[in-house]
Amino acid sequence: MDTAVETDMGKLARVHIPRPRVPVLRSPFPSRLNRYTEEAEGRALRWARRIGLITPEEVTALARQRFGQLAGRCHPDLGRAALVDICRWYLWFAVVDDRYCDRPEEGADAAWLSHRLAVISRVLDDPGTPTGDPVAGAAADLVRRTRTRATHEQYRRLVLGFQATFFGLLWELAARGPDNTLSAPDYLGMRPYTGALPAFVTLTEIFGGRPPTPQDVALPEVAALRTRVGNLIMWQNDIRSYPSELASGRPVLSLPTVLEQERGLAPQCALDLAAQMWRAEVRAYRRARAAVLAAATPALRRYADRLHDLLVG
Repeated sequence: MDTAVETDMGKLARVHIPRPRVPVLRSPFPSRLNRYTEEAEGRALRWARRIGLITPEEVTALARQRFGQLAGRCHPDLGRAALVDICRWYLWFAVVDDRYCDRPEEGADAAWLSHRLAVISRVLDDPGTPTGDPVAGAAADLVRRTRTRATHEQYRRLVLGFQATFFGLLWELAARGPDNTLSAPDYLGMRPYTGALPAFVTLTEIFGGRPPTPQDVALPEVAALRTRVGNLIMWQNDIRSYPSELASGRPVLSLPTVLEQERGLAPQCALDLAAQMWRAEVRAYRRARAAVLAAATPALRRYADRLHDLLVG
């Protein structure tokens, strides 16, 4: 890429600076694809058109995001109906992320985002809440479909998970400000929420069926396993999406850029360090998974296996 630098004569000159090379991240864990993936993606897109969530022009762009492939790899063993329903959640969150975060309407600010997220939050609590927002209306439809599958405790965790995500999105908007300098611990602590990890872990539990007890889900060893899963998913996404984020022209907020700013690293060094952290986290994940499986009940083993599917998807 070209940039302007000032010469000794006080003039600007164009120099070519090579784009950082994205490190190759090879997962040691193979993934599987649900056999109903293509059908589920198609039905999710038709659902989104039918309820007014997306326009005909948005269908192709959403399909290019491969949300159906993501859902199919994260949930390889779900039956047709369950995969269609969870695929709708993946599509819905892709729209939320795109419409409210990546490409908000002109003039959108924290107050604008707060209002829209507050409406969705109310709808998650009560799908009968009146709203003219198509994103909130789609959420109401998803709530009605999901509540029949979830226990009261699971559904309460799902709502709290999405509300934590909304907090994360507002934090992210503020953190992108030009005067903000983040530390790596600040960023890493918030990353699971900006990526909706708690909500999608709970959706995995709800749609997978035969869950462990809430007490087992809350065990420290299980919480540590969820943390490792989230770190691997989010850090990998940060590293792989770095070129497209940079090309967008918007302020980039990701693990490599935070390391770059905090430690004064060149972009390539920051990317390489992020990749080293990811590889070390793979080893930590193996240990955390082994610790859970060593003393797990059958239900908790299934839970750990579904977290693994979420990771490798």
